[in-house]
Amino acid sequence: MKLNLPALEYKGVSGADAATSAPLAPRAARADYTIILRCLLTLAPACYTAWAIFKYSVGMPVIDEWDLTKLFEKFAQGPLTMADLFAQQNEYRQFFPNLIFVMLAWLTKWDVRYAMLVSFLLACLVSFNIYHLCKLTLPVNRTQRWWPYFLANLLIFSPVQFENWLQGQQLIYFMPIACVTTCLLLVYTDRLGPKMKWLLCAVLSFVSTFSAANGLVCWLIIPAALWQVSARAGLRHKRVWLLGWLAGLGGCGALYLHGYRKPPHHPPLAHSFMYPARAWVYFLSLLGGPFGAGRIVLTVITGALLLALFVWVCLRYRLALRQSNDAHTWLCWLILGAYSLLSAGLITIGRAGFGVEQSLARRYTTYTIYLPIALVFLLPLALRGGAQHGAKIWARSRSALLAALLVLHVGIYLAGIKWMSDLRATERHAQACLLLINVAPDNDCLLRLYPDVETLRLRANTLDRLDLLHPRLLTSDHMRDIVATDARAPDVYGALDELAQVGPDEYVASGRAMLPHRGEPADAVLLAWERAGQEPRVLAISDVVLARDFVSALARRGVYGDTRWHKTFSSARLPADQAQLTITAYAFDTRTGSAYKLAGAHVIQRNIVSPLR
Repeated sequence: MKLNLPALEYKGVSGADAATSAPLAPRAARADYTIILRCLLTLAPACYTAWAIFKYSVGMPVIDEWDLTKLFEKFAQGPLTMADLFAQQNEYRQFFPNLIFVMLAWLTKWDVRYAMLVSFLLACLVSFNIYHLCKLTLPVNRTQRWWPYFLANLLIFSPVQFENWLQGQQLIYFMPIACVTTCLLLVYTDRLGPKMKWLLCAVLSFVSTFSAANGLVCWLIIPAALWQVSARAGLRHKRVWLLGWLAGLGGCGALYLHGYRKPPHHPPLAHSFMYPARAWVYFLSLLGGPFGAGRIVLTVITGALLLALFVWVCLRYRLALRQSNDAHTWLCWLILGAYSLLSAGLITIGRAGFGVEQSLARRYTTYTIYLPIALVFLLPLALRGGAQHGAKIWARSRSALLAALLVLHVGIYLAGIKWMSDLRATERHAQACLLLINVAPDNDCLLRLYPDVETLRLRANTLDRLDLLHPRLLTSDHMRDIVATDARAPDVYGALDELAQVGPDEYVASGRAMLPHRGEPADAVLLAWERAGQEPRVLAISDVVLARDFVSALARRGVYGDTRWHKTFSSARLPADQAQLTITAYAFDTRTGSAYKLAGAHVIQRNIVSPLR
């Protein structure tokens, strides 16, 4: 018997076509989920850094930021001249960062966290540029481009450079690489003509030069890409444009060196040439800094490996130039790696005299981390550009390399939470010392903010007068002027548990201190002395960093003794005309400049210490 079956319908497709089309829907759904997952993973490093800046930043100037006080004062009183913005600071001619700093001071009352935001936005610009360079230069599909871009983002936003993320003036470290990658993107885009590319890249190179000490590197590395692209586009008079470029380089160099003076506390520039072996160790340690875990041996070995890989890729590039028509796509990544190598060379010449250990400074990783980023893109090109056997080796090893780098960076990103939390705690304590600089100075603590305490005092008072320091400096050491009006019972905030005499003239106080309204340990602890019948006055300032670990750094809620504190002070800080004094302690909140009394008090009577009942 013959059956007449109705035609099968599947979303407008009938018959045999429906049988083959039906499975496409779940496949498309899986593809969509995969794309979303990849996007989330790619954005995760940037989201981590944004969260870390928000959570661990402190809105207080540190180190070189105090030197900007002169600019703010002149801006407030007028006039602020081009010479002021152009003035040398250390080795830098940071004209364009100075413009940003003055603008931010005017708009935000000099909340340095906005300068940190600018650093983050510059890093996002670098990531954006690298993403589009990846699309323009990697001859693979979107799926194959995803993983090197993901690894690049892991490095661009790496917490290894946490000092630069959490200090506003460090945006100068991000400006040159933002200019370099923007130049490369302009060179490789088809929307601009060759002449416009030369002009725009010259402008960006000028900005780079007067942003950081390594800014001239942009003038040195970008012409290779411009020349190659101009040759492919058939630009006439390329040599004239190159001569104009060299004139721009010479003019910027002459302007940069006009009136230049070597900072007196820096080592001589000839040190690297006098001791070449030490200079090489310093150089390799710089290159390996992003992966060396702060150990000289590991950083030197890692740096040597990265340098060897880059040299090998350069040799493969020379061979590819003869065998392939698309070898020009390698050049932008070679230039990116050259940026880190030349920057490391300049740092070595200027800093190697400080000793090899100085190469471990985290701030330099923002310069050198672009060598491994370049290799992430160059290694696939080098292996695919070779024999078919090389392509197979790369395909087999890609997953292993991806897994290894992911495992490594999981540890780095988790460690970054503790690094940033520790830096935040240190800066909060230093901020407490700063607020009391006029009434109870602690020079050892203040040296964390600036190497000259007297200069720091003058500049802090200038910023305070200009209403650019928040909270304002305290004007009295009487605790009645510092204690918060909304304070609760003392035992809510912790206690002064112990006060012991440890020498003829020294005492040690210890206890616990919390800020329950913030749900975290106190920023600092103020010790106070009190005469009978009189108000207590500030004696000393203690930090709250005794036991720190990943859990307490992440939670900031006193896990594993994170609220413990202790302070050693000399009897010379106590009034000598009193036979009996009462010692009390207060949890200090640097966000508001307010103190909260802790439970417990101890009495010092001559050379006898006893708890107050």
